[in-house]
Amino acid sequence: MSEAALKMAVERADGPAALGRALKISSAAISQWKKVPALRVLDVERITGVPRHELRPDIYPPPDGAASEQETDGERAKPLRCMSAHGAAGFATEGQSR
Repeated sequence: MSEAALKMAVERADGPAALGRALKISSAAISQWKKVPALRVLDVERITGVPRHELRPDIYPPPDGAASEQETDGERAKPLRCMSAHGAAGFATEGQSR
């Protein structure tokens, strides 16, 4: 979905030159994008109205009730885990050193 959403965003902005001007980058840079860079998603959403979860579903999950291409076999994609495979053991607590 992110490539189609990128194409839609460029079209809504009236082309890569107009989107580049709005983002203060070159149209050539935009033309090289395979997907919207993570640091540009919110700006592209603001400028074009294309939702962040469509631009980068790997970063922004869809709102409740909305489907994404990451859903397969009727199962919602699992959220990312922030802790290592070893649990919290790798994190120092207050007063402890690593």
